[in-house]
Formats: sequence, structure tokens, C-alpha cells
Amino acid sequence: SNRCPFYSSPNTPINQLLFVPTQAIHSKLLLSLLNAPLQFFAENPTGRIVNRLSSDIYAIDDSLPFIANILFAQFAGLVGTIAVTCYGLPYFAAVLPPIGCVYYIIQYSGHACQPGPAQQLGVRS
Repeated sequence: SNRCPFYSSPNTPINQLLFVPTQAIHSKLLLSLLNAPLQFFAENPTGRIVNRLSSDIYAIDDSLPFIANILFAQFAGLVGTIAVTCYGLPYFAAVLPPIGCVYYIIQYSGHACQPGPAQQLGVRS
């Protein structure tokens, strides 16, 4: 058994959560490569294909754990802030659900009224 504090077992729930999307993306990349027409392989050197595939996989494997770490840290900070605020101001817990409903309505119902990127830039068709 490895007792190093920085060792991460592949059987931890967080690693399983990160490996499933990575394996799905790897499978889709490989499947699309295997389903490519023969002309694609005639026009592109094998080294370029392997280099591109390996660099894409490296980018996914390198950035996904970092982004997931930021997500978990932000979520823990949000839950901790709400818990401390509710502990210090118990009446805040009663006001939290209506504030959450108003936030949800504002966040998700206003998208139909907002102009698209072309209208924001003043582009006329």
C-alpha cells in the first residue's frame, strides 16, 4: 500500500468522476478517427495524426482535473459561506429560498429577451 499523501488511488469517487468524461472523449476521438475516409489518411501524414490526437488527449487530461478542482473549491466556498451566514444570522435562512427563486427566475427567464451577439455589436442583416 502506498502511503504517500500525494498519491491518488484510481478508485476514489473524484477520480472516477473525472475518468468517465475523459474516457468518453477519448473513445469519441478514436471512433471518429477510425471512421475517417481513407482519403484523410492519404492526405495527412501518420505522424501529424498521432501528434494531433496525443496533444488533444494531453490537453484534456491536463486541464480537466484542474478545472474540476476549481469547481469543487468554489462550491465548497459557497456552501461554507451560506452555512456560516445562516449560523450567524438565523433569519437569513428564512429569506434564502425566496432569494434563490428570484435569482433563478432572473437568471433563466431573461435569455429570450436579451439580444444576440450580432445585435449587441450593431450588425445589421
